[in-house]
Amino acid sequence: MEKEKYSGYSLEELLEDQEFINTILKIKTVEEWNNFLQSNISVQDNILRARKIIDLFKTSGEELPGDKKLVLWKRIDKYNQYLSRRIYINRITRIAASVLLIMALGGAIYWIVNPHKDSYTFPDSQIAGAKSPVLVLSNGKQIRLSGKESKIVVLKNQNAILVNNDSIIKNAPSGLANKKTMLNEMNVPYGEKASLVLADGTKIQLNAGSRLSFPQAFSGPKREVYLEGEGYFEVAKSRKQPFIVSTRKMDVKVLGTKFNLSAYQTDDFCETVLLEGHVEIQSKGKIFNDKVNLTPNQKATYYSNSGKIVRTDVSDPAIYIAWTDGWYKFSNENLAKVLDKLERYYNLNFVYDQSLVQEALPISGKLDLKGSVDEVMKVLAGVAKIEYKISGKNVILTKAYY
Repeated sequence: MEKEKYSGYSLEELLEDQEFINTILKIKTVEEWNNFLQSNISVQDNILRARKIIDLFKTSGEELPGDKKLVLWKRIDKYNQYLSRRIYINRITRIAASVLLIMALGGAIYWIVNPHKDSYTFPDSQIAGAKSPVLVLSNGKQIRLSGKESKIVVLKNQNAILVNNDSIIKNAPSGLANKKTMLNEMNVPYGEKASLVLADGTKIQLNAGSRLSFPQAFSGPKREVYLEGEGYFEVAKSRKQPFIVSTRKMDVKVLGTKFNLSAYQTDDFCETVLLEGHVEIQSKGKIFNDKVNLTPNQKATYYSNSGKIVRTDVSDPAIYIAWTDGWYKFSNENLAKVLDKLERYYNLNFVYDQSLVQEALPISGKLDLKGSVDEVMKVLAGVAKIEYKISGKNVILTKAYY
């Protein structure tokens, strides 16, 4: 007899299992439902109870306005009170009901049962073996770009992309393409940079280790792109079509402005610095997400550990975009963050003891990244009072005793 897939699962474990929830939602006929129950006969009672809860709390998938949130809250609260009156209800069921209560507010249950349905998810890794930027067209074709700083221009009315000002690549969609998959990707490996001009005239510079997903042309009520890494944006103005940069941790919404956005997956923060115009920042992943507005010379930092957005003033926002001109400027910066940026820019691996960065004084000054790694490290070593040794892709750091 075939082993039961959900044997031993509690009600709470079933409600936390993404595959189980998806399976329940896909069952359409009585025959399918009976077969599913028979194949998991030992936990049949828990499955029946889980289905009732899923049916009760599932939503249409849209963000709920305030009035509907209130209705949903009352429905959940009423159900929770009903469960509490049942003498035989056990502790696990109460916990599960509380979990569903939290998830359901604000339409969050939808994002659990239908993850990323309307958003874009980058592949788990960069293009395998890429040593230079790679453009992946919406039809799946890959174009490896040459040059230290590759540039592409989206040709709006030609269904094509101009690469490095010398070749035009046709971007005909595949027969299986749909609206959600018709996005191009620019993949920039460590040690490289790239720039883009989108169909609306928006200019973007991508830093090392970054990825951007964008359409051939913008349509509908908004212009939306997806970023992982760091980019400097000069957004073309359009009051009718706000421009949205979507990251895993937060969204940046603008009408026309200049800002820098750093959203590396490996960082525990996400940072936006505004140079011109006005932007609206909204976090993701919580029932009630934070929303912050920025004016020029302000910075918004989202911290993953707290889920909060902190807004601060910056005296010199140009520091944050110096990388676009081949410089890194630092003002009382932690040594570890400086090393993180240099790792990405030069595609290096710094090897050091944690005590070295914990005891180091904050770094101020600027580094000319147009030079060699050795030239940059000589300057940094003098400021940070460290010694270094370059061995292939590794840079070994030790304390300087002088």
